[in-house]
Amino acid sequence: MFLNRCPDDDIEIALTSKGLKYKGKNEPYTNLMQLDECTMDVSLVVNNQKLNAHKNVLASNSVYFDRMFDSYFKERLQDKIEININDDLLTSSSIFLLDEVETACVNYIKNLIDAENCINMKDYANALGLNDLYYICISYIIKNFG
Repeated sequence: MFLNRCPDDDIEIALTSKGLKYKGKNEPYTNLMQLDECTMDVSLVVNNQKLNAHKNVLASNSVYFDRMFDSYFKERLQDKIEININDDLLTSSSIFLLDEVETACVNYIKNLIDAENCINMKDYANALGLNDLYYICISYIIKNFG
């Protein structure tokens, strides 16, 4: 089980063998959704791992999934969706437009910037269009190497 809690952002993400638990600021439910397979209406197959989920929770937290389920994409009517995703949560959150997950990742990464990784972090942030992280890296570089 993977659990990530971000108390400052009031976000909780848990990946278990039964599925993904997510609670964020835009979560329409007061408690985390129960991981009861009979209430889940979609299975996401991510890197050959099946994650059960609720379409409405995915759609309410991601413009990507909102458009997928509220359009004429074939996935709208499917109960199993194959998703190709890389191992990088930040990149994946950017691709799938999971803003709160992206923000939590960026806030975590801000604390990891050091002399050894600041250049790579700057380039990474620039590639993903993460302006806040990019300028933090630039400031770090100017302050420590300028």
